[in-house]
Amino acid sequence: MIPSPHVDGMAAFLMPHQLTHLAPVDILILVLYFVVVIFIGFFVGGLTLLYGVVLLPYGAWAWFGQHEAQTVLHHLHPTFWWGLLLTVFGGFYTVRFRPRSGKIS
Repeated sequence: MIPSPHVDGMAAFLMPHQLTHLAPVDILILVLYFVVVIFIGFFVGGLTLLYGVVLLPYGAWAWFGQHEAQTVLHHLHPTFWWGLLLTVFGGFYTVRFRPRSGKIS
């Protein structure tokens, strides 16, 4: 059995003729490495943006419509501010880590 090279960090230095000497598991690790590097930031950004888009209008409705639950800190309107923060953060991550054709970040 051919010993498996250390794939993490070596992916950028592998030449096409060296790929024939890799075990199938190593090729799978290389493919998953590139997919995870590209899409994890986009996934986190999209999910955070989704949460922000849900919380922001609900927080605005609760704040401006006087529908907030009477908690100790309700006067700070945390749902609105967390919704705004998550929307901005998620929008930044979604744009920053969007998949682009032919470019690996």
